[in-house]
Amino acid sequence: MYNVEILSRGHVDNQLAGNYFEHVTLKSLGLHIQQDHPLGNTCYNPRPASTDNFVVIDINGVHMVSLDFCGCKSAQTNYKQLLHSRWFPATTTEPQTATTFAVLMSSPTFSRVKGIGI
Repeated sequence: MYNVEILSRGHVDNQLAGNYFEHVTLKSLGLHIQQDHPLGNTCYNPRPASTDNFVVIDINGVHMVSLDFCGCKSAQTNYKQLLHSRWFPATTTEPQTATTFAVLMSSPTFSRVKGIGI
């Protein structure tokens, strides 16, 4: 999915504050992720995640982001929208946290299992 590429490109969430770098969240930098629509396409029925601080665990860190699920008539359930974006939700009901497939594939347990289909 186009909407999660920023996390997998190795984006560092630090900004220059005077003579040093200061940790900031991707959310504070303005990142807002819309599920189930390619980048640049508008969802006319966005449904905010149950928390405004959705947590994404990626290989380059833990990120808090603003996230909307697609509420269009043809939209999948929330957890399926996350799976479509290659994010594994912590729960199937009202997910507030997800782990990227990149993290799962870097785990020795998952990387040794054949035919897992991730």
